[in-house]
Amino acid sequence: MKLFLLLALFAPLWSPLAQQTASELTSLTLTPTQDGLVAVLQGDGALEHRVVEEQNPGQRLIIDVLGVRNPLRHYYPSESHPFLERVLMYEYPEATNPNQSGPLARIVFELKRDVDYEATSHHDEIHVTFWEPGTLPAAESSVDPIAAVAPMDLDSDPADSLDIRAGEGTPDDEGVDAPPEIEIDPNIPENVNIQPADIPLSLFFYPSSTESGDYRLGPEDVIEVRVFELDQLNRKVRVSGDGFIDLPLVGSFRAAGLSAEEVALAVADRLRDRYVQNPQVSIFIVEFNSQKVSLLGAVQAPSTYPLVGQRQLLQILAEAGSLAADAGKTLYIFRQTEDGRSARLTVPLNELLLQGDPRWNITLLPGDVVSVPPEEAIAISILGAVNSPGVHKLPVGDEATLLKAVALAGGLNERASKKGIQIKRREPDGHETIIKVNLGDLLAGKQADVILIEGDVVVVNESFF
Repeated sequence: MKLFLLLALFAPLWSPLAQQTASELTSLTLTPTQDGLVAVLQGDGALEHRVVEEQNPGQRLIIDVLGVRNPLRHYYPSESHPFLERVLMYEYPEATNPNQSGPLARIVFELKRDVDYEATSHHDEIHVTFWEPGTLPAAESSVDPIAAVAPMDLDSDPADSLDIRAGEGTPDDEGVDAPPEIEIDPNIPENVNIQPADIPLSLFFYPSSTESGDYRLGPEDVIEVRVFELDQLNRKVRVSGDGFIDLPLVGSFRAAGLSAEEVALAVADRLRDRYVQNPQVSIFIVEFNSQKVSLLGAVQAPSTYPLVGQRQLLQILAEAGSLAADAGKTLYIFRQTEDGRSARLTVPLNELLLQGDPRWNITLLPGDVVSVPPEEAIAISILGAVNSPGVHKLPVGDEATLLKAVALAGGLNERASKKGIQIKRREPDGHETIIKVNLGDLLAGKQADVILIEGDVVVVNESFF
């Protein structure tokens, strides 16, 4: 007898499904098979999905359903399940959807061990089949494809089918949970922008290789070895390119991946076995060369910085003396994926520094590059009856206004005519256009402020009276 697992309620079914694209997921049903499991995601219309490539593809499967809401809840099976650890349900904003067709529903199947799987679309359903390596998938076994998608009560007999839809209840309306609220991961900001678009959010927000303990040695690191009453062993040693160190009386052994304390224990063990009854060994890291992050651009001290233990973005910015005066409004974190691609996360500096949103304080990994581009600026010449005539720079875009340019020039002097302001602009075809502006009307709100462009010349004429 097959066991059916109901993980969510059906939402109202709209007709005809064949002509519409889904707006939300309505259920996830798990059906055990002889050699694995069949998971069926169903929506209220046609579903489009992608499988997200992960660093450990045998331990986790991530399905992104594009353009749909995800009102489903996380599911935790019994500890006795042979390979399924849990199923996590998330909904991300449209900015994370490469098709820009609405929100993105993420379903994460976390597995206890390696299993084979396959995901296929069937109009308003996505079938995910798991099977033991070396066996045939469930599609080639005796699973009933219709029964596999029929939602059943978790504790009921399959013969007593329970089909629950939103807005409908059992005859007594008892024992039925209310439709769950949307679960949005609170650890991830809503306006995430990662390029390329198929890079999983987990690369930056849940990096699997984050080290929270002591610094781990790597190639080109330099350590200082001190052994009590064995001065001939006191020396500085560089970890070789293949991760080994070589010491007199100790020999060669692999130090890469070990902490300073672990290297000291390894040296002591080798000396104890051969020469010294109770060796006292101390290891000091002199140069941190293998685990670094690069900080570039508009910061006070651009350089490479060692990652000693777990370091966050704000800590590295503080080490660099904070941002330079010409820093822009965003910074970028570049990180390499498992398959060698370069991924870029855009971090809004206002949210990180001014609003203090801790979700943007990303944990950095060895090899990360943090780039703070300078603010794009245009050069404007301001001449005539102003207090500081000359060339001034304004930020690109809507903030490059005439009033800001006059303010940068120290304002009008006592001889200036508010009506006598001209903007000379060289058009792409080479001819010059003159824009006349009444500054009094600008200040009174009778006229919209003028947006300046690169190369504009502002002339403030003097008054004749």
